[in-house]
Amino acid sequence: MSASEAMLDLKRGHELAKLNESLQKQNVSNVSNVRLSPPKTQTQTSPAPPMPPTQAGFVNTTHIWPAMPSSGQQMQQQMHQTIQGPPMPQLSQMPQSSQNAQHQQMQQGQMQTPQGGQGTPQTPGSQKPIVGSDEWHKQRRENHKEVERRRRETINDGINELAKIVPGCEKNKGSILARAVQYIQQLKDNEAATIEKWTLEKLLTDQAINELSQQAEMLKSELERARSENERLRLQMDELAGGPAKKKQRTDFEQKQQG
Repeated sequence: MSASEAMLDLKRGHELAKLNESLQKQNVSNVSNVRLSPPKTQTQTSPAPPMPPTQAGFVNTTHIWPAMPSSGQQMQQQMHQTIQGPPMPQLSQMPQSSQNAQHQQMQQGQMQTPQGGQGTPQTPGSQKPIVGSDEWHKQRRENHKEVERRRRETINDGINELAKIVPGCEKNKGSILARAVQYIQQLKDNEAATIEKWTLEKLLTDQAINELSQQAEMLKSELERARSENERLRLQMDELAGGPAKKKQRTDFEQKQQG
């Protein structure tokens, strides 16, 4: 072993000794803070026999050193503690005022956090009430009132329109409805009477048209007969007044009529 390695081992030994002393002091202080209950029974042990002296007149003593971590492990633990920082105080060791402040901050954070992952918090009006609850019954009554209000408005508008159409109506809604019913019944009766009248008039008109058509046919046949008679008489007159030429014309005319 070289001199430099020996010096390095010596320095390490001094550092380990100092660290051991500091750990022992810390353990002693921790043990003094802990109150141990006295044991119920104490067992007497026989004293250890004295060790025989050695040649130099000293007693052989065995020093038991606690297992210490190596220098590399010690440096890693120190670096880990430095990175982590000082330990956080426990809730039981914190004062009551700081605990209340933290509790209020947590409640405010929960109130500000939106529910359901939405961008804005839900308002009480947007949530449907539970079926059967007081809020549900209240909302149902309000909806029923709104439906009734709309129904009454529709009825009132219809009655006002009837009052404008039906003549002789009063301001009372009941009288307006009664007058409207009477007016509608009167219109129906008038319509039925008008239909019956139009049907009778149509029948009479058709009958008259048929009679006139028959009369026109009779007049037309009489006109043709009169023309024929007139032509025959004219030929007879010409025959008596003219001679053989007229007689020949009369004969041709008679043959034509016979043919």
